[in-house]
Amino acid sequence: MKIVNGTIFVLTVIICILTYSSVTFQVASAITDTRLHGGQRDFIFKTMELIKAEQPGLSDAESYEIAKTNKTIGDEFECIDPVLLMALQKVESAFNSKARGTKGELGINQIHPITAKELCTKLGWKYNSKVLRDINKSTFLACVYLDYLYQKYGSVEAMLVGYNCGPTYAFRFTKNSFKAVPVQGVEYVNQVLDTYFRYQDEINNT
Repeated sequence: MKIVNGTIFVLTVIICILTYSSVTFQVASAITDTRLHGGQRDFIFKTMELIKAEQPGLSDAESYEIAKTNKTIGDEFECIDPVLLMALQKVESAFNSKARGTKGELGINQIHPITAKELCTKLGWKYNSKVLRDINKSTFLACVYLDYLYQKYGSVEAMLVGYNCGPTYAFRFTKNSFKAVPVQGVEYVNQVLDTYFRYQDEINNT
């Protein structure tokens, strides 16, 4: 996840906090909402089984916590599909809440401490490194940022570009599509969306 600095970051956080609860944007039409397939409990257990299959080292309790967190927090943000959130976590950390990235990113959503500190300040949270290793808190922070990116740049692809490469590249994507995005960003978006569609198929066929 790209670190966001200065004025752009502060504006990002302020907009997110003021608007996330009333967002009416829908996920791009290319992504079908799977949240309505069955009841909430059924959905959570289906995604729990997927997570467990992807990361056998997780306990049932850990897999369930991730699945439940993604469903309950994802549903607070109209533009975030919990299955897409799960795909992002698979690519970012393989569902490892203790993961550390090459640039210092931490947790299941691989948020950098600098970014997390700014988000926590604006949300009125006290920051420490445990926040990013807490599945619930880390996922909420990730959703706030993803929500902003989707509102600002208008597509799932741009949202993912921004999460991986930063808002500058999300903006460039809106002007020149993937031609303006670093190779790593293109690969990241493809990985997340491929994983998303695979998960969607598995959920719909079980």
